[in-house]
Amino acid sequence: MRARGLLGGASLALLLAAAVACDDAKKPTFLPEASPTALSREAELESFREFAGLIDEAVRGGDGNLFERQALSEVDMWSGDAGVLGRPPSEARESLERLVSDALPEQTDEFGSGEARLFALARSSEPRGGENRYWAILGANRPTSYQPGQYRSVVAYEFVLRAGQWRLPAVLHDPDAGPFAAAWLRGECGDVCFDHWERWEEPS
Repeated sequence: MRARGLLGGASLALLLAAAVACDDAKKPTFLPEASPTALSREAELESFREFAGLIDEAVRGGDGNLFERQALSEVDMWSGDAGVLGRPPSEARESLERLVSDALPEQTDEFGSGEARLFALARSSEPRGGENRYWAILGANRPTSYQPGQYRSVVAYEFVLRAGQWRLPAVLHDPDAGPFAAAWLRGECGDVCFDHWERWEEPS
């Protein structure tokens, strides 16, 4: 009877370990360099730069799982000036994967080739709820029914630092819809949108 009890206890321990491992796989990425305690604005920006390396890898691989994993339980999805609030995290992943799959790499413009890529990082000029908001600004040439048959789509992913994790509360598709969207790629939105903007330097 004791041997059977020990075996049952071991089986239960294995099941609990497997459940914990499965749960951990769904948790947001924790960055050792991002301290759970409050950081200075410059240290926070440096942490976001390091996190952006993971964003760049995800975009290059067309894998939106990072965006779903870092998303809050509800994500606000904006297109131009219209927003749909409280969407599931899976829509953040689908947003990235759709941008990559729609892209027209062979179609060039002033920003270069048309594949989806990370163009810039920015910090919002307006904190929300005491949190600084950061943007990963992506662009791609996508097909359109209008002439000349393509347009430069801009998608900005908002991130905030919470307890050492970069979390995603919102996605903006073609912010300030129309020709002004490209201003996000040029850093010309000024302090109306950003108090800091920098071009993403692709890894060598």
